[in-house]
Amino acid sequence: MDFSWLESTFHNSEPLKKEDCIVTFLHWMLLRNGFFVLHSKEGQVNVGDVEGKEILPETWNKENVYELQYVKDGQLHVMKAVIVDGELALTFVRIKDEKVSNLVLETDTVIGNDFQSCREAFKDKVKLYNLIHKELVIPFMAKVEQAKLGASPAIIEKSQRPPAEVPSRSSFPDPFAVGGGDLDPLRRGIGGGMLMDPRHTGGWRPQPGIPGNLPQGAVPPGARFDPFGPIGTTPPVREPRPRGGGFGDPDFNHLPPPGSHDMFM
Repeated sequence: MDFSWLESTFHNSEPLKKEDCIVTFLHWMLLRNGFFVLHSKEGQVNVGDVEGKEILPETWNKENVYELQYVKDGQLHVMKAVIVDGELALTFVRIKDEKVSNLVLETDTVIGNDFQSCREAFKDKVKLYNLIHKELVIPFMAKVEQAKLGASPAIIEKSQRPPAEVPSRSSFPDPFAVGGGDLDPLRRGIGGGMLMDPRHTGGWRPQPGIPGNLPQGAVPPGARFDPFGPIGTTPPVREPRPRGGGFGDPDFNHLPPPGSHDMFM
């Protein structure tokens, strides 16, 4: 992990107590992430009228309560820290939307006794860095990245989500669609209503031509056709009854009425 110019920041801050070292470390991390500290009077300031700097104000550590103002991307932030029973309670606030992050550190756990030296002051710089970065810095960095994208993650996810599929209807055809096959010659399944296909098999069956009058294939498959005569001496041909029914349709050739073989009735 890169801790470049941490030592120079540490010496410029001139820490007087252990808690100063923690605030200095946080200040260094904020600088690394594009924040600048403001040298101003007490109270909220107009960000555009104050120049952001990297060096802490002269009186930043004169009391046991720390309050520093930072700016990034034109947004004012306030860092406050309070010493309570050997612990340092840190709070970082963005003024515009009142976004808040908090962290409490036990001073003796992270800072050694020789706090005048940057190399000896921090017991575990990597651990301290990860802790501050996770609890205080990341919540604000994520918000900035979302603002640059111009949309929240929920909106982005929604825009990239594929359109919802229309649930498919039942694959069973409508049993009342009698005559539908006349409008759609390519329709498959039952419910067509073709008079020449009473069993509604929906399959393609070659129809013979009228012997002696029309050639083979002259009548389109499944088309309505009224025979005309005379047709010669060839007796009418009955198709064999298929074994088994389909979908409970009646067999029109079962118990045919008298004279059904005479097509002129």
